[in-house]
Amino acid sequence: MNQIWADNGLIEGLTDITNRTHRYRLYTNDFTPTRDTLVGDLTEQVGDGYATFDLVDSTAWVLSVNVHQGIAIATPKNFGVAVAPWTIFGIYVTNVAGTVLYFAMRLDGAPITVAIGDSLTHVPIISIFSQAT
Repeated sequence: MNQIWADNGLIEGLTDITNRTHRYRLYTNDFTPTRDTLVGDLTEQVGDGYATFDLVDSTAWVLSVNVHQGIAIATPKNFGVAVAPWTIFGIYVTNVAGTVLYFAMRLDGAPITVAIGDSLTHVPIISIFSQAT
C-alpha cells in the first residue's frame, strides 16, 4: 500500500516537523546510524571550539514542494571553529535536552578531520514524499 501525500499536506507536515527546536550535533565514534539508533549510541564532540546549533521553529526553514517531494532547507550553519583538530564521523539532531534523537547521518568519507581554524558547515535539509504520484 502506497502512502500518498497531497502537495499541500507535504507543506503542512513539514511545518509541523520544523515547528520545534532541532539541535544539531557532531559525533566522534565510528558508528553508522540505523532506524534503531538511540542518542546514547553516539558520542558527541566536546570542547576544542565545537558548538552545537539550533533551528528554533519553522521560520528558520524555507519550505517547498517539487515533484511531490516536500523539502525544508535552512541556511548553512557551522559547528564553531576548531582550536584543536576534530575527528568527526557524523551529524545527529535531537531535541534541546538531547534525550530524543530525530535523525542522524554518517558523513560520506568518514571520518573527516576538521583542522585548527576550520569549521564543519552543514546545510540542514528535511524531506518527506509521496510513495506514488
